[in-house]
Amino acid sequence: MGLSSSEPALQPSETAPCLPSASTVLSLFSLAGKTAVVTGGTRGLGCAMAIALAEAGADIILVQFPFFYNGNAAHYVFHKWLVILVVSSGNRNAIGFG
Repeated sequence: MGLSSSEPALQPSETAPCLPSASTVLSLFSLAGKTAVVTGGTRGLGCAMAIALAEAGADIILVQFPFFYNGNAAHYVFHKWLVILVVSSGNRNAIGFG
């Protein structure tokens, strides 16, 4: 089931013909005018998701428990894009109870 010698392999600069380009995907997946709430958004997967959502145009609300400020990752998220609110969900006074 592997590639035969007659089928050329993709070069690193090429993409598979069935995959859209990144700019096409972002134009189809615009989140402009939307707000995303990201838990754990100051590090790891949450940080990566916050960046991806911001790149797609979403305004970001970061929620972290316990509050953890990763200077490198959070600085990138906080200063490259507008962050509406950062809340420590471990602080009872920071969370509204209805």
